[in-house]
Amino acid sequence: MSLVSLLPFLITGFSIYFMIKLRFFILLKPRKIMREISHALRDKSARRSLCLALAGTLGVGNIVGVAIGIIIGGEGSVFWIFVSGFFSSVIKYCECVLSASLKNDNGCGMYHTIERTFVHRGRLLGVIYAILCLILSLTMGSMIQANAVTSSVGESLKISPVICASVILILTLLAILVGSEKIDKFTGYIIPATTIVYIIIMSSVIFCNLSNLTGAVTKIISNAFNLRSAVGGFGASALSKALKEGFARGLLSNEAGAGTSALAQTRQDGEAWRVGLMGVLEVFFDTTILCTLTGIAIVSSSCNLSSFKTGTDLIYSAVRESIGGFFANIIPLAILLFAYSTVICWYYYGSQCVRYLTGKKHSLLFEGVFLSSVAFGSFLPVKSLVYFVDNILLLMSILTLITLKKNSERIVSLSEKGGLLK
Repeated sequence: MSLVSLLPFLITGFSIYFMIKLRFFILLKPRKIMREISHALRDKSARRSLCLALAGTLGVGNIVGVAIGIIIGGEGSVFWIFVSGFFSSVIKYCECVLSASLKNDNGCGMYHTIERTFVHRGRLLGVIYAILCLILSLTMGSMIQANAVTSSVGESLKISPVICASVILILTLLAILVGSEKIDKFTGYIIPATTIVYIIIMSSVIFCNLSNLTGAVTKIISNAFNLRSAVGGFGASALSKALKEGFARGLLSNEAGAGTSALAQTRQDGEAWRVGLMGVLEVFFDTTILCTLTGIAIVSSSCNLSSFKTGTDLIYSAVRESIGGFFANIIPLAILLFAYSTVICWYYYGSQCVRYLTGKKHSLLFEGVFLSSVAFGSFLPVKSLVYFVDNILLLMSILTLITLKKNSERIVSLSEKGGLLK
């Protein structure tokens, strides 16, 4: 077992620890959470921060990634994607609460949190985290997203890779010229509109296959626990694949544990515990709704999973066969918009890391390198990058989770002040 494959277990272990410390309030107090989130969303800065955070996590993983997870792990992976949302929400809550409580005039983000947590080596560990996050912005946040657009959108709509690459490169350049300070305004429009359209399409697929819904849910649950197979042998292997793919796709989609969304969520004003609840809402939209909805739509469409090699082909076929080619052609557009929002969000994340490392608000060098990564990523084979990115996420998660553990009592105290643990 590789070290990267341990990440879901690491996240799950820390999630259970914090669930116990926080008295399972995320599961036991849904009304309180919804009431406080509703109150927080009245503030414009909270809404924009949420959209910026979602821009970083809503992307190719919610569409193509889920489809790939189903191809590899079977229908049961959808169940484990849904379950992973509960574990992710606890970690995301802790990340946002802690970062919001420790932010200062010098900025916010997990690197600041790490620096202020560790007295003797805080600056060094913060720099290490910022460098890792910067590398992630140039790989997962730009190269992989741009490549997904050229391969998925280009192949589906029969558009030249050069044209696809040029479009996303020009759009990224426009975002850079406008400035990182206004990126949240971009995402404030792109994310809600694209998410609503995507939800309508996936819901329509499910509605058109309503007669298959009961069977689809049964198939998802039975495959998740492998109830139809004998214990051991193939049965154990199938269960392992479903659980592994489901948890991995869910965790990688919302980036719980990596601490990245703290850069976006902690921009908002308000009490730290309310910022934490916005982190819970982020996971709810990203994983519980969009990922699960995508999975159920695919399974209910009765597509033959064994006949598909790519996630794009599977989701495209599921939509086309259910509600027609016109709506299927909207899927590549949704992938483009989600990927683009992820790119500009990660440009913002990367620019903030550069600012932390150098003290400068703007860096022409970083902007040039970022644009180059978008351009080259559109054409370079990025399969080898995926394993590299997983290792970066693992290192960032280790730093983040250790920081959360060291501040566990602070997180509990802040949650008690918000009345969440009563």
